[in-house]
Amino acid sequence: MILYVSRHARTEGNAGGALLGRSDEPLTAQGIVEAERLGRWLADRGIDRIFSSPQRRAYETAKIVAQSLPGRIEVRTDERLREMDFGIFEGLNLEEIAKQFPELHQQRRLDKLNFTIPEGESYQLVYDRMVSFLREQSGKSATLVITHGTALKLLLLAVTSMSLAEIESFRYGNTALFAFDLPGDEKNLKGKVLLFNSLAHLDESNG
Repeated sequence: MILYVSRHARTEGNAGGALLGRSDEPLTAQGIVEAERLGRWLADRGIDRIFSSPQRRAYETAKIVAQSLPGRIEVRTDERLREMDFGIFEGLNLEEIAKQFPELHQQRRLDKLNFTIPEGESYQLVYDRMVSFLREQSGKSATLVITHGTALKLLLLAVTSMSLAEIESFRYGNTALFAFDLPGDEKNLKGKVLLFNSLAHLDESNG
């Protein structure tokens, strides 16, 4: 199974570097253009299924992409693809978190996978959501998933052999695109990486 995964297009909140989990912002004008270019790039890739986080920024991205694909592909939402719930860190950037919650910030640095943000989630919980979703995907179809920055990182942890530290060493821009050839086996989610963190579709020469 070929799995395409992309982060949603740009919103106003993305510009400030704040952690945005539960927020439900629309796309900016630039974000709409990004989604349109992503759709044009994906138009001839044989995609026949689209899944999206139900959050507005992801769903709007998916709907715009779907308009560029042949046929009338319905965008299906899945709660498991939501962004991580950042709890009391919501709306803060890393510098603000370190200043306002120094002890929690240090705990999170020491064990990022298992640390649960008060009133929010842990990376492990988000990882479990991603694995649950992936285990239901099978067949020979090409599937597109539109999700969020942190959720994307935990999906990468599930389908690649990269460590969390390696995954977090990259910056994942809006509409960053990935492609994987997955075995379609619920017991083995690791697949071949075909495309990693590509923004080639945003090049002006692509429209």
